[in-house]
Amino acid sequence: MLLNNICESFNAVLRDARDKPIITCLEWIRRYVMKRKTEKWEAVQSVEGRFMPYVAKVFKFVSQLASNCEVIPSRLDIWEVDYYSDRYVVNLGQRTCTCFSWELTRIPCAHAWTCIIKKRLRPEDFVDSVYSKDKYLEAYTPTTNPMPGMKQWEKRPDMMQPKSPVMRKMPGRPSHKKRKQELGEREEALEQQKQKKKPKCSNCGVTGHYKNKCKNPAPPSMNPWNVLQRQKNWDRAVKKGKIDRATGTPTSQSAPSRHSSQAVGPPQPS
Repeated sequence: MLLNNICESFNAVLRDARDKPIITCLEWIRRYVMKRKTEKWEAVQSVEGRFMPYVAKVFKFVSQLASNCEVIPSRLDIWEVDYYSDRYVVNLGQRTCTCFSWELTRIPCAHAWTCIIKKRLRPEDFVDSVYSKDKYLEAYTPTTNPMPGMKQWEKRPDMMQPKSPVMRKMPGRPSHKKRKQELGEREEALEQQKQKKKPKCSNCGVTGHYKNKCKNPAPPSMNPWNVLQRQKNWDRAVKKGKIDRATGTPTSQSAPSRHSSQAVGPPQPS
């Protein structure tokens, strides 16, 4: 029974409040306790009977196991119970069983249930009062009073106002761990980074790819020397009749080449 379930339940409830400032965190806890007490108190009003519904669920499970028990009575409310290949000793006067389930839960186990039914007694009389409706109401009867908002709190000018803690540089190398990002903050930052830095090709000047994956032809160089050489080649081809000056296409007299299917135009001056 050495478990840490209480701390785990406590941390699970405070998951939404632990990263808030101290006053806001305490206000969140106060409102949660006030709401939980009210819900538990209102829910138990409709419960009928002496004990809470949990006892009835345990009795339903225990009664099924008790059908496999064989009882041998002894004196002074001490019983010997055979359960499959094992044997247990039940003491109804001291409310104990050698399986130790009755001592831990304070609800009769299957072996004790068999002895109680054999003696024609009520199993509810052997349940601890901690499972009763009265004890449940006693736990949730104290109420938590509501409070107004922070703007309506009484201000005390004679009291010292809280100040921010002093920032002290810790020894050693600073940690590179970033703060916990909010929901969707990382996706938004990545989307902005993608929009800010788009790849641009240095060959054709179009965004969306780089030069190593460019499939567009490289634009002609606008260097004055290259422009002059293209003009000379154009004039030489026109003079020899290889290119029609009007249309800019190769003539039928010129020999076909691997570039003959493309239209040829005069060089553009810079």
